[in-house]
Amino acid sequence: MVVNKPSSNGLLEDWKQITVKAGNYHGIKSTKSSYNEDQFSIRCVLDFAEIEIPLEIILNTSGKIIELRETL
Repeated sequence: MVVNKPSSNGLLEDWKQITVKAGNYHGIKSTKSSYNEDQFSIRCVLDFAEIEIPLEIILNTSGKIIELRETL
């Protein structure tokens, strides 16, 4: 599992690294969300040409992305 603290340059670089390994992006296969008192979590499965990648996006109460977790 890879845990990232997102930055605008970091997200673009992460995406490039993922697509090199996983192939072309096809879409979102599934999503599930949950909320607790201090954060909102969105879990999804991203569908690529070669593999599917689970991704979790963690947001704070202001809606700012504070963490990304993916398994590649």
